Amino acid sequence: SAPYGDSVLASIIDVTDRRKAEERAQLLAAIIEGAKDYGIFMLDPEGHILTWNEGAARIEGYSEAEIVGRHFSHFHTPEDVRSGLPEHELQIARATGKFEDQGWRVRSDGSRFWASILITAVHDKDGNLRGFSKLTQDTTERRRTEERFQRVVEASPSAMIMVSADGLIALVNTQTEKLFGYDRRDMLGRHIEMLVPERFRSSHGGH
Repeated sequence: SAPYGDSVLASIIDVTDRRKAEERAQLLAAIIEGAKDYGIFMLDPEGHILTWNEGAARIEGYSEAEIVGRHFSHFHTPEDVRSGLPEHELQIARATGKFEDQGWRVRSDGSRFWASILITAVHDKDGNLRGFSKLTQDTTERRRTEERFQRVVEASPSAMIMVSADGLIALVNTQTEKLFGYDRRDMLGRHIEMLVPERFRSSHGGH
């Protein structure tokens, strides 16, 4: 009969949809597990760790058995824990949907590394908070490279200025301050034309 046929068809569609959802979940899990340069894991609404990937184990130094169930504040420095930073991060993610930051984090052996952090709130279809996804990248070497570059620029006997693509001053050194007479705080974020004589400013953008 038609009703029986409709019921069978609905069951087939339901099984197919569930199979596709399982395949997508397996693919997503494989992608997360294969992201060895990124720590990617889930937190419950209170900040306890629910999942753990290979990248997180490599960066943080904890095995899955050691860390799942513990609070993510284990990765923060003692001073950040005392200041309430872990709770602040989750509070911002709850309110705005995400929290982004860079700062020192602590590995299982107590060593510190400079981390780029992204915490994203995860909600169910009804809008209820289910927890958070957390992505961590070890950017210690990048930070060291930037610091070396800044030391070279600062030590230069010449005035050096770095300008963004839209002409805003992004970096200056001490010699620039001495040459132009501005404090660097008054130059950073301002347009480069502020340092050009007024009669040349109209043509400077073309150069």
